[in-house]
Amino acid sequence: MAGYHQGSTEEISLAEEHVVELSIPFGFPHFPPSCKPKSNTFHPDFDSAAICLGKAWEQEASIANIILYIGKMINGEIYSTQNAFNDKAAVWYQKHSKKFPITPIAWESNIQSRRATGASTSILEEDRDPMADSSPGPDNESPSFTGEEEPSGRPLSDGTEDIDLLKQLRFQKRFHELSQRLRFANDTSPEVQAIKEQAELELKKNRKLYQEAQKIENLGSTEKALEHFKLVKKNVSDYPSIETDIQRLQQAIELLSDIDPDQFPPEANEKKEQAKKKTSAPRKRGKKRKPIQTKRSQNSFLDARAAKDKKRRLAQLGLVIFVGGLIVGGTGLYYLRSGSLLAQAEEDYTRCKKGLEQREYTKAKELCSEGITRLDSIKFFHQQKTEALRSEINDILKSKELRDGSKGLILVDGRYLDRQQSEKFEKIDQLIKQADSSFANRKWEKALQQYSMLLDEREFIQTFFPKQRNLVQERRHICQFQSVLSSANQFIDKGQWQLAVGGLTQARTLLDKLPAKEKKTYGEKIDELLNRCTFEITLKKANSAFNREDWKEAVKGYQASLAIANTTPTVSQEQKQKIASTISRSRLYLTIDKANKAFAQGKWNEAIKAYSEASSALASDKALLDESRLDISRKKLGKIILQASIIQHKQTVKSQLENKQLREAKRLYKEILQLIKASGYSSDPEMVKARKEIHTTLEDLDRKIYLSDKEAYLRSKYQNLFASNYPNTVPENLSKPVIKYVKTSGNKLIFRMQCKEKRRGGRPLTLVMFYAYDKTTDQWSLSSEKSSK
Repeated sequence: MAGYHQGSTEEISLAEEHVVELSIPFGFPHFPPSCKPKSNTFHPDFDSAAICLGKAWEQEASIANIILYIGKMINGEIYSTQNAFNDKAAVWYQKHSKKFPITPIAWESNIQSRRATGASTSILEEDRDPMADSSPGPDNESPSFTGEEEPSGRPLSDGTEDIDLLKQLRFQKRFHELSQRLRFANDTSPEVQAIKEQAELELKKNRKLYQEAQKIENLGSTEKALEHFKLVKKNVSDYPSIETDIQRLQQAIELLSDIDPDQFPPEANEKKEQAKKKTSAPRKRGKKRKPIQTKRSQNSFLDARAAKDKKRRLAQLGLVIFVGGLIVGGTGLYYLRSGSLLAQAEEDYTRCKKGLEQREYTKAKELCSEGITRLDSIKFFHQQKTEALRSEINDILKSKELRDGSKGLILVDGRYLDRQQSEKFEKIDQLIKQADSSFANRKWEKALQQYSMLLDEREFIQTFFPKQRNLVQERRHICQFQSVLSSANQFIDKGQWQLAVGGLTQARTLLDKLPAKEKKTYGEKIDELLNRCTFEITLKKANSAFNREDWKEAVKGYQASLAIANTTPTVSQEQKQKIASTISRSRLYLTIDKANKAFAQGKWNEAIKAYSEASSALASDKALLDESRLDISRKKLGKIILQASIIQHKQTVKSQLENKQLREAKRLYKEILQLIKASGYSSDPEMVKARKEIHTTLEDLDRKIYLSDKEAYLRSKYQNLFASNYPNTVPENLSKPVIKYVKTSGNKLIFRMQCKEKRRGGRPLTLVMFYAYDKTTDQWSLSSEKSSK
């Protein structure tokens, strides 16, 4: 069904497949199953370690209902907007609420809870380990320690929670179940809320510890990871999949101790197991009795004796726990051994039936007898399955088919054979004749299939057809080679070059099994065909690059194609010349492309160089383009080169003007005019316009140079000029001159002069006066403009 996934790239997309693991807890169906997503389902109530079911289990306590409920969640019909497992998903679902539900689905609503629950329970009871009910653990306290039944997991009729049940779950550290139960609880009493907060805090804290354990495991530190997982289980006894994780790492450590006893010594593992059994020994549950408070006895002898008795009882209790641990461990090992023997006996039975079907009566009898022997070694455990399997095996051993088949012997080709061998002899003989006929008619596929079937019976052929064995094997190789080569030739005829290369490569690997003469002949043919295919594939890639104007790849591809063509006789000379011509064109286009990119980036030297190379290539190889296009292309390139040079010079002029390098700018403008004049494009409208603009600019530039010279003169003489007009002024105290052209009055140019005068003990003064230059007399004089001090 459709639902949203979020992968490693964090992209949210629809997916059709979703995997969820349901773990059935002890006390089912009183307690709901824990659900864990095994795929990347993106949902507010989906976490990497659990799924929040809300009150789904309270509404109907059945596996079927939970599956349908999860389906509705994935379809977007049910999701949390507050207190979500995945806050990012909650925000996303609210933002895209119009998309939900994703698909209109008519969910089946009349599933009978009793039938679903009963089916689930029966499956669990059938598959449950017989020792599982008696093994102590955080989620499975032994029933023999208490007479109380597991409490119901449903709220009371008034909507409040069963506080005794919640306390019991808290005592058992089943915080995951508490969190799921109280997530949407209506009971807001302080005691319930305190339990809820404690559960959420423990889950959050141990979720980090669990993730850290996963990282440690990924780094290869198995024992350290196991310690972390055990600590998680100690803190949260029903943490999702924690039992599976612990069991997996324990098995891995046991396996490592077998592989590398120096690194994982068995003695150390045994000590760890003994310590684990001691620490996990069942403790009697019940109400703790408060010690009776009595007055201090006056007789110190009684106190000493009481202390001694207490130590003795503790020692006895420790011994009992240790011996009990050994018994439980030994029983567990024997139980596993019994299960292994039963599985091997079932395998013997399966193989025995198969042998009976194939008329291998002796083998079938041996397998069934071996299965009976294994079953005889199984005591105490699996008795029901053992007896049922024993009955089925005995039925085969006593069957008439097995007894008659074991005695049946037939004379075939001078030998006494049993019925199965005689039938097989006739079948093999007929198959050899059919395969030889197909080979003679060059029906390679059919002959290959028939010879392969014969080689599956190589031991039988070696015994009864020894002269045919080598011939069958040799002809099978020939058929296989011819079949692959024929398929490759068909791909070549269709122009499917890549598939043809695969077929030819496979055919090459089969050459060594051919006779020497055929090996040489076909080897040369395959090499020739491979070169042809490689040439066509390379040429196709080059053409594709040329068509999408990837000139660099095109040049590279055409060069590779030409190199292969020179060693391939089947490629014509005309085709080679065409490829060489296309290489030159691709290089020309590549050069122009480089020039265009440099032009666009303002890299004028690179652009001019590349355009010049392209123009030279056109001049030296007139076959690159049609004659009608050649002259036009060269003129365009020449004009572009001129434009690039003009732009480059103008940018330099602009920089010079900004730096007041007026004479250098004037010189460059004259160089531009000279370039246009010498280019042969001076009559071009665009160039005519450019020349006019440059002449206008030069006139303005000459005036700026003229004024700049006058300003420079005044700047060099400002101290003396100010001193001559301000008698009390000392020239050495003047600084920071500012000279600026103001206007033209008749034949005179008026300039404003300004400077700073330092004064002892006072602030500096600004002196200003206007000076005039008479263009007619070439004389300077104080202007009638008002000066100030």
